Amino acid sequence: MSDTTEDRGAFEAGLELLEEQGYREQLLELRENADELVGALREDIDFQVAIARADTLPRLQRWFTPTTGWQHEPARTGPIGEASVGVEWSYAGTHDQDRTFNGIVATGLPVVMRGFTLIGSEDGVFRIRRYFDWAGLFGQLGLTLNWRVPVATLDEEGQPLAFLAEDDVAR
Repeated sequence: MSDTTEDRGAFEAGLELLEEQGYREQLLELRENADELVGALREDIDFQVAIARADTLPRLQRWFTPTTGWQHEPARTGPIGEASVGVEWSYAGTHDQDRTFNGIVATGLPVVMRGFTLIGSEDGVFRIRRYFDWAGLFGQLGLTLNWRVPVATLDEEGQPLAFLAEDDVAR
């Protein structure tokens, strides 16, 4: 986790969620022994779900007001391989918070963010990887993706001035 105020705030909010579900102490006790922690997670699907929820929900709530909120898909949650677990989840909300999500003005649109959290041990280190369906979310917000590589604007001598001139920005 990067060391930013937002990340620390999300981490603390996540610990509070784990406290509510009775898993905070277990996580803190086992986090120094990644293999033992993953072993405990593999035996307790509710613990897996609690970790995935605590990792993603604080950020999602910062961007979107919940409607039905965060839910996991039991049929696609559980142990994966020998050293990990996975949780498929979704979060339903409304994009009504101005500029909290990538600086975008609130659209008032309903959204369903889908994702998958992979929790495991790699070389004795506890890892959480979260995958978001960004393209699906952008589509719900009426945004488009283009894969065009930015091209620099060059001065008379062929030196880059900027990657986007003010006139190049779509409004």
